[in-house]
Amino acid sequence: MADSTALAPATPVTTLIVTPQQYTQKLQTWQANYHVLAPFSQISTLPPNFGLMYTAVTINPDAKSLDGDVYDNAGGKLPWLQNNERALAKRGLRKIAEALGISYTTERTDPRTIANYWEIKAVATYLGLDGAVIRRESTQDWDLRDGSPRTKGFSANQLSEARKNGLRNCETRAINAVIRECGTGLPQKFTAADLVKPFIGVRVVYQPDMTDPDTRRILTERHLAGTSALYPASRQLAEPAFDDIEHDDAPAPQQRQQAAPPIDAPGSSEPDPSEAYGPIKALRSEPKKRKSGDGTFLKWFAVDAHGVEHNTIRADIGRVLQQHFEAKTPVQIISEDDGYNGLSILEVEPYSGGAQGLPGMGSL
Repeated sequence: MADSTALAPATPVTTLIVTPQQYTQKLQTWQANYHVLAPFSQISTLPPNFGLMYTAVTINPDAKSLDGDVYDNAGGKLPWLQNNERALAKRGLRKIAEALGISYTTERTDPRTIANYWEIKAVATYLGLDGAVIRRESTQDWDLRDGSPRTKGFSANQLSEARKNGLRNCETRAINAVIRECGTGLPQKFTAADLVKPFIGVRVVYQPDMTDPDTRRILTERHLAGTSALYPASRQLAEPAFDDIEHDDAPAPQQRQQAAPPIDAPGSSEPDPSEAYGPIKALRSEPKKRKSGDGTFLKWFAVDAHGVEHNTIRADIGRVLQQHFEAKTPVQIISEDDGYNGLSILEVEPYSGGAQGLPGMGSL
């Protein structure tokens, strides 16, 4: 099981930093207008053929936006978030990981013999200043067994729905945690005003000597390795000399037979639940009485492309769901088990979205 990091939301800058003096000057320029994300504040030197690339990332501070970069405490169920504070959501963290050159994979580490229990280890890697690959790990578990503290307050239907997305929720938390382990000092939360400033991500990159023909050849071969594996070039065999030609009475060579490919067993392939993109199948809203007895509020119930029901009491998310449902546009609904209402919606992500350049990047 692996999670792809093929997002491209950031705007790269082509000028590389190759000296400590250049890095110090850039830091002084950035600190007034950017949140600087780097595992080092000063450097003494850089190895030959290595440099620092910096990338600007914008995070939309509007929790009601379809971008889904952040979430807030509009539902009142996140006591660690104040009303004017925002936390980075899945999409925002993936943008920052891309800018920092962080790659990650996930592995399921539970024995798979315990029903309704999941444990995922996420491993992140990135280049250090000396060119060595730095590795970070984070393991998260998700326990929805009967009697578990996470299931407290769940109805039978809510618990059944929560268990359908148990693996997906566990994997998301492991990835989010390992991105924060990569030594950039990324805060847990921001005010909305803080997020007006973009982020600058600094990453170490290898700069090969492209004037050397052997280096160019090796790099080209590596980039085309996948194509060569799919379409291998036919080998050119030397023509045999006359004395090497076999006579007609020699035994004919046996023809090589190619074994038929194995037939997959029925039902052996299942869709990846982490890629539940598609239109909303059903949407309804129900009035609910407030505990104080003062009036009612609406609660929305949405069924995603996999037939899983999610819910929210946030009016802004309800409006977004209604827009996508009426337009029949594909979305991904990101939820978490809140211990009371089942799969409570945190964000709604559109299927497609383009990167926007950051104005003024040429002056960096």
